[in-house]
Amino acid sequence: METRIGWYSRCRRWGQVNLREIDPPLTDVSWWVEVFRRTRIDGLTVNAGGIIAYYPTRIPGHWRSRWLGDRDLFGEFVAAAKGLGLHVLGRMDCAGVHRDFAYSHPDWLMVDKEGRPYQYRDVELYYTCPNSPYYRQYIPDIFREVLNTYDIDGFFDNGWPSLGRREAICHCVHCQRAFRQATGFPVPDREDWDDPLFRQTFANTVTFAVGNVALSTLLGLTVALVLNSRVRFRTFWRAIYFLPYVTSSVAIAIVWANIYNANYGLLNGILEMLGLPPQRFLASVSQAMPSVIAVAVWHSVGYFMILFLAGLQNIPGELYDAAKVDGAGDWQRFRFITLPLLKPTMLFVIVVNTLISLQVFDLVFILTNGGPVNATNTLVLYMYRTAFEFTRMGRATAMAILLFLITFVITLVQLHLLRERR
Repeated sequence: METRIGWYSRCRRWGQVNLREIDPPLTDVSWWVEVFRRTRIDGLTVNAGGIIAYYPTRIPGHWRSRWLGDRDLFGEFVAAAKGLGLHVLGRMDCAGVHRDFAYSHPDWLMVDKEGRPYQYRDVELYYTCPNSPYYRQYIPDIFREVLNTYDIDGFFDNGWPSLGRREAICHCVHCQRAFRQATGFPVPDREDWDDPLFRQTFANTVTFAVGNVALSTLLGLTVALVLNSRVRFRTFWRAIYFLPYVTSSVAIAIVWANIYNANYGLLNGILEMLGLPPQRFLASVSQAMPSVIAVAVWHSVGYFMILFLAGLQNIPGELYDAAKVDGAGDWQRFRFITLPLLKPTMLFVIVVNTLISLQVFDLVFILTNGGPVNATNTLVLYMYRTAFEFTRMGRATAMAILLFLITFVITLVQLHLLRERR
């Protein structure tokens, strides 16, 4: 059976021209044609309309570039690209409208609970609501005008309001009506901590902390016990185990991301040689968190090994000699001498490891970026996005204070337990 492959699947190399409103008088299309020819692209994406039109649009309210004049810049690019045999996509920026358009269609804008429109990045622009006629009537009219005028293959949209103001709640009449029809309740007029994503990130953080603390503490103690004995090349092995800790966590995350890669990763290569099916380590909801924990343990176990080694070397050797004389075996010496005398070190390791785990950011950010489906999204990563992507500094500050209180309580517990030991 013959399989039909669309032209968009055959295009391997795309070029994109990002126009600004002031660019039409200075843009030399012939210069760009030479760039397209030299780079051997298969397709081109160029600005058509939406927030700003780069062609002589006839649709009322569709803002033409003030520097366009009598020129049809979009049409020139389309004709030049088609002359080279390229596929062309018209880029649409649909997320905002200019102030005069907002005045004539105020019910098409995203508004807060006070009825004030959400401002776009530019002071003259406002976000449009995806539930309004703007997307059902106005934007389709632009699509039809462009398709009926120019020989293009499709459209490329650069952003929707849900991507630009995804932290905002829209209270326009269209959203209020749709929300009440779907839920029977009015649109919430406030935000609180009853946030399922916050609860999930908090649970993910606790899961990561428990897994990382348990495994790295256990492995650190095990390695320290082995390297504290009379094993050959002890100094060499101590350096090998400590090396990952002094390596940049960013570099480690990049390396492990390639090791975990589902297509060409080392781990899946080993599984294939063993006749086992490949795994989607970082792309699987069930495997992503264990995979991140494994990297964190590998990165930190050397540091805790050093701490346990210091604790082991502070235990007097006479105690072990006396226990041997009394007939105590290895397990009895470990249980009744090593563990009790290592408790202060053990407590310090657990507390420090917990504090580090609660603040994990870089490994998660690079390995999974919180995915898949927020399966590895942690509190600090959520805090970062809330502050710098959603620009909600107040909410992010509240999360930071909560994290500070948690770490402060853990530190107080540690100090209290250390005093009891003394």
